[in-house]
Amino acid sequence: VELGSGGVLITNVQAGSPADNAGLQPGMVIRRVGQTAVADIDAFRSALEKAKGTSDNLLLLVSTSSGSRFVVLNVS
Repeated sequence: VELGSGGVLITNVQAGSPADNAGLQPGMVIRRVGQTAVADIDAFRSALEKAKGTSDNLLLLVSTSSGSRFVVLNVS
């Protein structure tokens, strides 16, 4: 995974959590929360808090070694 363009590296996913249910896995890099690019953990937390109030589902752009894809994360 190319980390040069920023993002948040997933290092652990708790079994049965919303992240696990969405298919997130260690090694993936979260690049966007909704329309907001996240360059680091602080930007990710800020974008997550802003987005939580608008919907029960968040669209995340994640990168893996095989490319990028969108994942829907249920936060209700």
